[in-house]
Amino acid sequence: MKQWKKTSKNCDLCNYQNMTAIDSLGRMENRYAYSAANAFKFDQWHSMFMPKQHDITKLTFEELKDVFTLAWKWFQAAHKESPLHRFPTILWDSLPHGGASQVHPHIHATLHSDHYYGSIKYLI
Repeated sequence: MKQWKKTSKNCDLCNYQNMTAIDSLGRMENRYAYSAANAFKFDQWHSMFMPKQHDITKLTFEELKDVFTLAWKWFQAAHKESPLHRFPTILWDSLPHGGASQVHPHIHATLHSDHYYGSIKYLI
């Protein structure tokens, strides 16, 4: 848990107004969360959503709900911009062992035109 304390001072995602790029659909923000463009997009429609809270162990239900609410609004906006893109996927990689490059909690949202990513199609 010390990892959050060590990384919060110099966290780009905590200082998102100055240290993150704005998504092509603009910056989305609500009380507890915000969006940012992913520097390493793997699809045309790919964005990130983060809580303003750096420490994942202190996240409340309301904070987490705000993250997913913004992702849903982004999916709707991206689909409106490009109606052929209709397969939403949310990916959550947590901490370095989970593949995350940032300790700050964040999710990736993608919208694809002809498939879901990974094995998601087998779950539906």
